[in-house]
Formats: sequence, C-alpha cells, structure tokens
Amino acid sequence: MPKPIYMNDQMIAECFADVRATFEKQFAEALARCKSQKTPLARGVFSFQNVSYEWTNDQSRAKVILEPVAFSKICLLMYNTDKEIGWHGLISRDKDEPTVFHVEDIILYPQTVTSVTVQTDDAKYGDWAINLPDEQFTKLRFHGHSHVNMGVTPSGTDLTYYSSLIKQFKNGFYVFMIINKRMEMYCQVYDFDNNAMYETGEVDVAVGSDFNAQLTAAKKVMVTNETYHYPSYGYNGYYGRDDYEPATINGSNWGARNGSWKKDEPKQSVLPPKEEKKEGAGSVNNAGDKSEPLDGQNSLNLPPYVEDNEEPWWKTGRSVS
Repeated sequence: MPKPIYMNDQMIAECFADVRATFEKQFAEALARCKSQKTPLARGVFSFQNVSYEWTNDQSRAKVILEPVAFSKICLLMYNTDKEIGWHGLISRDKDEPTVFHVEDIILYPQTVTSVTVQTDDAKYGDWAINLPDEQFTKLRFHGHSHVNMGVTPSGTDLTYYSSLIKQFKNGFYVFMIINKRMEMYCQVYDFDNNAMYETGEVDVAVGSDFNAQLTAAKKVMVTNETYHYPSYGYNGYYGRDDYEPATINGSNWGARNGSWKKDEPKQSVLPPKEEKKEGAGSVNNAGDKSEPLDGQNSLNLPPYVEDNEEPWWKTGRSVS
C-alpha cells in the first residue's frame, strides 16, 4: 500500500474523526472519574491533557465575619511574634444567609514554626484533636496562619496542605485564611454543600457587626473632631503697596508675584512724602561743610523716590545703590 506524500482533505476529515472519537472516550472517562471520586477541582478548573474547563455562571460572593474575640486573638498572636503561627477557628454558617460564615473563636494546635513556615506537629496533633470537646470539634472548620511581613499569596506548601485537608470533607464547608502584619488577607471558602469555592476576590472579610456597632455608637458620643481655623493671608498689597492686582486662576489668587500693577490708579511710593528742600539744607561732613546728597540717593540709603510718572525700581530692575 503506497504512502501519501501530502495531506489532502479526505485524510484531514478521517484524522479529525479518529482523534475526536479517541479523545471523547478518554475525556468522558476522566469526567466520570472526577465526579465519582469527588476530586476537588484546582481553583474551579477541570483540566484534561491540554483542555481546560472553567464554570463561570455563578456570580455569588461569600462573606467571613471575624467575631471580636476571634479577631482580637488573631491580632495578639500575629503582632507578638516574629515567626509564622497557625490556628484553627470555631466557625459556623449563618442561619439566614448560607454564604455568610462566622468565626466565633480561635484555638492553637500543636505546631512547629520558623520565620517562614508553620508545620503541624503530627506526633501531638492526633491526641490534641481527640481531646477537644465535641462542641469545639464539630466547629473546627477554619484554618488560618500568619505570613508575618511577607505577602499573603499561598505558598506551594500552603496549597498542598489545603488540598490534603479538604479531601477529608465531603459536606459542610471549610475556610482558609492567610494574614500578615499589614492586615492584608487571603481567604478561600470551600462550600461543599453548594458545590462552590470562593477565593479572595470573591470573599468579603469583616469584623463582627455587633463589635462595629458598639464602637460606632461610642465614637459618636465620646469623640469630637476638632476643627482648625487657619488665618487667611490675602494679597492685599505687595511689599507695602495697595495698587498691585494679584493674578487669578478661575477666580482664586495664585501668587502675588504673577500679578500686575493697576493701570487706572496712581502708583504709591513706599517712602514717606518728600519734603521740600529748604535753602541751605544739606548734610554735614566731618569738616563741617555742607554738601548735597548724591544724585538718586538719600542719607538713609533708601530706594530713590518714585515720581508719579516714573517706573518703580522694583519693576525696571534698576539697582538702588
């Protein structure tokens, strides 16, 4: 049987049909296996070979409320150590709003920590969990840990731990949280009952409403905002002159130096009125002789007197000496 040299339309059609049949069979088997084994999807995405599928029709959000006791303990643990630290939380679903979860309290579990890691102490954890009261054990569906001063993106170790933990649950829910000293948070909510996983951009985190209400009410009664009244410094004159018009932008003064002199008003001198010279008046030198002041100057070395029709020295740029 001869071998073809080039691909033609008939060969392409047969190739597609053959590959499609093989792929569809394998793809269907993978989907059935994922469903029967309840294999958690990676971030809500099903992947098979080079094909990925993501469900995007659900636009709901989840909310995690840290009650005052839980939030206070988290802050105390986080700010009083320079190492990572982990905790479990006692959490329950809101009776009226199924996507709202309340973290009522937190408890420490056996662990080993460094500045960048927190690991469960497996040798002690089992005995610790068994000895928990039933009312605590049934609510133990929250895990949080600090990242000290680092970002809150979960590490590979974190993701591996999350994956292994959620395999233990087939119903109910579980919540993960990472927080750092800048109060940045990462949060994941696995709602097994409603087949939904929410992560940071889809989760609202808040402190207990009762706590907020109490603080808000106390603040209104006990705290008064002081108002400062600053003096207004207008440009009512420039270097002692009242014939200067400050520049304005949209009606607001923006700097006296950028203004202009009023054209329709006589310019005023910064010096006292010039006295008429009396005959025989002048200055007396060391020899007792009278002499006239130098042209353009006076005995006080002040700027020359400005006549009504002259340009002032500060406008012409002339030296006063």
